[in-house]
Amino acid sequence: MNITYKTGDLFADLPAGRNTIIAHVNNDGGAWGAGFVLAVSHHYPLAEQAYFEWAAVHPVTDPLAGMPAAGDPAICNYPVTDRFCLGAVQLVRVAENVYVANMVAQGGRTRGSRAVRYNHLCRCMDSLIAPARKLKASIVCPLFGAGIGGGDWKVIEQLIVDSWVSYAIPVTVYQLPPRPPASVPAGAVVQVSPVVPAVLQTDTSYPIGGTVQTDAACPIATPRPASETRGKPPVPAKPPAPKLREW
Repeated sequence: MNITYKTGDLFADLPAGRNTIIAHVNNDGGAWGAGFVLAVSHHYPLAEQAYFEWAAVHPVTDPLAGMPAAGDPAICNYPVTDRFCLGAVQLVRVAENVYVANMVAQGGRTRGSRAVRYNHLCRCMDSLIAPARKLKASIVCPLFGAGIGGGDWKVIEQLIVDSWVSYAIPVTVYQLPPRPPASVPAGAVVQVSPVVPAVLQTDTSYPIGGTVQTDAACPIATPRPASETRGKPPVPAKPPAPKLREW
């Protein structure tokens, strides 16, 4: 069994009649306001409410106590691990057959460092194995930890294989579709700027408005002064290649 990758809207593609866990990463500061969590709030506001309540009161619960039976229409949530801290997980039942896993694996960061903590992420992921198997659930997720978390997806991908996939839990990872290339007027004389590292910016084209990874400064067509182009043939514009985007 391997990880399945898809491009599109994770929330619109949830399987009907089968238990599904939406796994994502949270920070340990009790903050919820950027990236994939905005999409979660839009579709399942109960997941955000449960996260803030958990962060505020630090409930202590037996890891599997109060586990809702598959198909139980009651909405309930519980922490898989006891306290709200790095490495803790909260599983929130937000709808029939749909659960959101709030994995606390991002800590404070300084400029240029990564916020996601791989050791705590491992603990979170391992804590989800028992509930996922009990529910006979599949796990769907974005590229968690690799966007504003600053992590390396190749590392996180291997952690998923070692944890969930090794226990035969089906895992599907979703990415946003590529942003259409910037249009250039026909016959325009352009100068292609050099490629610079990708930066984070807010995606206003996606309905949820989440924070995404995009090459904002990759080759963009910019007009050249007439003094530099007089007597020279025009350079045809080359739009940048499409790039898959993180939430």
